[in-house]
Amino acid sequence: MRASQTLFNLEVANDDILLEYLNIDKTTVTERYRSAQIPLPGNIDQTQKALRIIFADHCKADQTKTPF
Repeated sequence: MRASQTLFNLEVANDDILLEYLNIDKTTVTERYRSAQIPLPGNIDQTQKALRIIFADHCKADQTKTPF
């Protein structure tokens, strides 16, 4: 008998390209997406902690630019 495992899905979306699949030459883009669903098996608390660290340290918003 297999133990049950809880799975979570991380849904992300953006106005810009978020995910690209490359051809075997690793230079030609074959597909582009502005959203993705990423399955996250395991402990959701650890995943949330990791995402908070990533976003706090590496995902800084660009400075807003005034139109003038």
